[in-house]
Amino acid sequence: MRDLSVRNQSEMKDSNIRQIIRTVLQQGPVSRSELCRLTGLTPPAVSGLTKILLEDGILTELGPVNGKREGAGRPPSLLKVAGKSHAAIGVEIGVSRLRMGTVNLLGKLLDTEVVEISSKTTVDDVIHRSVAFYRRQEAKLAAQGTRIVGIGVAVTGLVDTDSGISRFAPNLGWRNVNVKDLLVQQLGSPVIVDNNVRLMALGEEWFGRARNSGSIILVQVGYGVGCGIVLPKLGLLQGSFNGAGEFGHCTILPGGPMCSCGKRGCLEALISERAIVGTYLQRSLSAPNSALPVPPENLTVNIIVRLAADGDEVAQSVLREAAAFLGIGLANLVNIIQPTQIVFSGNAFALSPTTRGWIEESTYAHCFDQPKFKFSNATFRNYQGVVGAATAILEKELL
Repeated sequence: MRDLSVRNQSEMKDSNIRQIIRTVLQQGPVSRSELCRLTGLTPPAVSGLTKILLEDGILTELGPVNGKREGAGRPPSLLKVAGKSHAAIGVEIGVSRLRMGTVNLLGKLLDTEVVEISSKTTVDDVIHRSVAFYRRQEAKLAAQGTRIVGIGVAVTGLVDTDSGISRFAPNLGWRNVNVKDLLVQQLGSPVIVDNNVRLMALGEEWFGRARNSGSIILVQVGYGVGCGIVLPKLGLLQGSFNGAGEFGHCTILPGGPMCSCGKRGCLEALISERAIVGTYLQRSLSAPNSALPVPPENLTVNIIVRLAADGDEVAQSVLREAAAFLGIGLANLVNIIQPTQIVFSGNAFALSPTTRGWIEESTYAHCFDQPKFKFSNATFRNYQGVVGAATAILEKELL
């Protein structure tokens, strides 16, 4: 397999080549004549470009398919994307964990590694561990004929995607950390840095249950609340100043509880982990004959959801109220964007069947007209950010 790094870069970035790769990935296996129909390219163009991609190992040929003919000729030979040809490294720098993984060109998550971190973990330590994982994977995959095209990094908080700077990651204590430059200096490879929830949406739309849906909203509910939006023809919505997706700081209840951003009534102040746990503790302690199932410091949303499923009335009232707030926020997004899917990621409040019905009920109740979207859970669970980060670099370099 020839190294794509020595190929003329303008050739690899050619829109027709990318169009063929995307079409085969999304629609494949397909024949050359089907590629002509799907892409609008001429037979000579498809023949020449698929030859390049076959030589580079990005496509593979399955050979004639019995029982399938195009006209009076022999059965067509089908093409598909070769998952083994290329891969990317994805890193998610979360609140308490550094997750790293390798994702191939078919979106399959290969090797992974998880490291516990905290606000005391230094930037240098995070970069060192990420570089070490990259180098180990690079050596391992090279022996298998797979080339790593770069590394994507998903960071919580505000990220300047153009420069690769983490502007503000409050849970990490980071301000204006140039993650991209630090990695480029050590790796010399392509690097993309973006907000973790935005990248989750990108990975889901390319390789998850929402694959090829065209327009999705991925909502992450946990310590914070965020969303990623993918729109037809526009792709991942970044915003003019790289701040799109701050769903948690939309005002839902004017004059409501104070949010960490300094404003009142934000969605995050109403349905985040801290908000739900705090509301449950307040109401449970004031209810007659109430007894906490665990010490207050050990209480989590997942426990509260289990209590609600077991009939705890306080837990049910707290979660119903939170579901109502989330539904109002989602309905506003639906009315503006008209997605085909809303994908949930995060804790049990977002994912449990107990609460999902309440969230869906509130969303539908506040939507204009009859919405045609569907709800689903994120595909990659704990590695959603890792897959999304790797997808971003695959998209930049190949797709």
